[in-house]
Amino acid sequence: MVEWRPGAYLQGEWQSGGGFFIPLALSTPAKDGKNLKSESLHYRGSMGMSEQTVAHNTIKVLLAEDSPSVRKGLESFLIKWGYEPVPVDNGDLAWEALEKNPDIRLAIVDWTLPGLSGIQICQRLRTRTEAPYVYTIMFSARKSHEEKLMALDGGADDYLVKPCKPSELRARLGVGRRILEYALSVSGGIGKAPAVSGQAAT
Repeated sequence: MVEWRPGAYLQGEWQSGGGFFIPLALSTPAKDGKNLKSESLHYRGSMGMSEQTVAHNTIKVLLAEDSPSVRKGLESFLIKWGYEPVPVDNGDLAWEALEKNPDIRLAIVDWTLPGLSGIQICQRLRTRTEAPYVYTIMFSARKSHEEKLMALDGGADDYLVKPCKPSELRARLGVGRRILEYALSVSGGIGKAPAVSGQAAT
């Protein structure tokens, strides 16, 4: 199993420099999830819910990442896992998407973005009083304990260091989803999120 690193060119052949690039499948997995496998990619470089959301059986996930290759890889995995990604390449567009679309209840946010930073987005989210809660995963190459604490204190719900295995990101999204579903159920169950096909599979 190869390692998933930032900066991939998504190709299915050997390239100069010794990297092998695996093409991503964009199809949604089978309902029983049996066709899912734990995957990693070698990324070479210089990854209240409305009635409408329920009806379409998808959960919208904000994906704020300025690297085109990493964003494309993450977007493909989210589609495969049954989510609907909302990809943006800078912090200003990320905030605009959150303000305009209350169906976004999960977010994957890079720390370092053009415009608003990931930390600033988290801080703004936690100051909103009327809008639905957005469970936010800070996805960053910063590894120090102090930086992780800074992100969590700044409003992030979870912190994931990249590169990481896609299966770990999928599990973290599942945690956020369960928390949101529980919060909705104890508040009356309005807009309960639909089940994502293959959610429990690894």
